[in-house]
Amino acid sequence: MNKFYITGCAKTGTTLLRRLFNAFDLNVYNKTEIHLSQFISESKYDVGKRTEGSIFSDVINQTMIDKNQIKIIEKKN
Repeated sequence: MNKFYITGCAKTGTTLLRRLFNAFDLNVYNKTEIHLSQFISESKYDVGKRTEGSIFSDVINQTMIDKNQIKIIEKKN
């Protein structure tokens, strides 16, 4: 059996995708988001979604984003 670990960014539909898996005969982890290490060790789940502490987190240093955006704007002007 394949296991599906859903990653992504906030507001991209990852929660909806996880819930859509309920339409299939799969054991979906729907309680909360789950960390990758827990998902791997809890083999009874076929589908899980990452927490902000997992890989591909949607948690980004806002200061870095602002600095990068300013650099892009300055180059275009």
